[in-house]
Amino acid sequence: MYDHKLLAIGIGLSMIIVGVGLGWGVKVVAEPCNIQMIYLNGILTPSVPEFSTSESDSAPAYTTSQGASLFMHQIERSSTLDGVIVAIDSPGGSAVAGEELSNAFQQFNKPIVAVIRSSGVSAAYWAALGTDMIFASANSQVGSIGATFSYTDSSVKNAKEGITYNVISSGKFKDLGSPDKPLTKEEKTLLERDVKVVEQNFIDAVAVARSLPADEVKDMADGSFMLGKMAQEKRLIDQIGGIEDARSYLQSKIGYAKICEQ
Repeated sequence: MYDHKLLAIGIGLSMIIVGVGLGWGVKVVAEPCNIQMIYLNGILTPSVPEFSTSESDSAPAYTTSQGASLFMHQIERSSTLDGVIVAIDSPGGSAVAGEELSNAFQQFNKPIVAVIRSSGVSAAYWAALGTDMIFASANSQVGSIGATFSYTDSSVKNAKEGITYNVISSGKFKDLGSPDKPLTKEEKTLLERDVKVVEQNFIDAVAVARSLPADEVKDMADGSFMLGKMAQEKRLIDQIGGIEDARSYLQSKIGYAKICEQ
C-alpha cells in the first residue's frame, strides 16, 4: 500500500502533489504577480473616451491621461503591486495628455518602465519621458519632437457648394481655427506662436528627462521620428528590448517581478 505524502516541488510555480485515491491529483498554486501592465494605445487625450487597462483586439482608439492617472493611483495604493510596465503603441495626440501622463509617471513612487512597441512618438514619447527607463524595439518609431496645429480648410469647397459661413462672434479671433473660413495672416501668426510655445515645452521636457543639452534636442526637433536603434544612439531611449527585458530590469531592482496577466 502506497504511503501518500505531501511533496512540495519548486519548478518556477509552487506545485503541491497530493495523493488522491488510487491516482495522483495535481494542485498548482501560482506565485503571486506584482507587476502591473498599463497600455497606452491609440490617440492620447486628456479625458473622455475609454481608458484601456488591458490589451485586446478591440482595444480603444484612445487612451486618456485622466483614466491612466486614476489607475496609477490605485496601483500606488496596492500592497501587492511593486512596479509598472507601460506598453506604448501610440502616434501621440494631445500635448496636455502627454505632459499629464509624464508627470503621473514621474510622481509614481514605485519602479516604472516604458516599452515602446510599434510607435511611441509625439505626445506618446512625451509620456514615456516620465518613466525610469525606456525600452524600444530596434524597429520602433520613436521621437517626433515638435508640435502641430494643422487642419483642413473647407471654405473654398463650401463656397462652390453654395454654403455660406456666417460670422457671429464676440471677438475677431473667437472662431480662430474654424475649417469653414479662410485663415487670416493675423490668425496664422497667433497659431504659429502657440505651436512654437508647445514645441519649446516639449524640447525642455526631453532635455531634462534625458539629461541632454537643449540645443541638441532642438536639432532633433524637426517633427520626424527615428527608429529604435538610432533613438538609442541619440539617447532618446535607454535600451533595445521588449516586455521581458523590462520585466528583467524591474526584477534587478526589486528582487522579484512577475507580470499580472490581463
